[in-house]
Amino acid sequence: MNAFDPDACLFRAELRPHRSSTLRGVHVFMWVLAVFWVPLSVLFIVIGAWPVFPFMGAEVLLLYALLRLNLRRGREVETIAVTARELCVERVSHWGKRDRWSFQPQWLQVLIENRRGRHADLLLRSHGRSLAIGRFLTVDEKVGVAERLKRVLADLRNPVPA
Repeated sequence: MNAFDPDACLFRAELRPHRSSTLRGVHVFMWVLAVFWVPLSVLFIVIGAWPVFPFMGAEVLLLYALLRLNLRRGREVETIAVTARELCVERVSHWGKRDRWSFQPQWLQVLIENRRGRHADLLLRSHGRSLAIGRFLTVDEKVGVAERLKRVLADLRNPVPA
């Protein structure tokens, strides 16, 4: 007997932003900068331009803070799960905030809306509601996710008889 389970997960994708560095990589980069900036700062102090020293230190600290923020933003994750009854999107922000949206897959449209330049939005639209997903993905990655979702939704709407 082949029983159909409407709550079985038919498709699941986890979308994460790409980060080319790690915390260790950031620390190594900061040490390399320090090797060059500390002697330069000492030189400025020796020649009498001591006000440059605090500004260079502030720049190094600001750069480190921004690199850490960039790494933190890489922790964002969006999970897309499709069952016969719903398409569910769960987003966990880089601060840990969870949001969840649910759509009926029978009425769902998956769209790529081109914007100015080389940007596009991947939208899920149904019953007047719209949700942009994967905003951190490249245009090619958005198109790939859209095609996979359209394929899964088409299979749901037109099941192949066994």
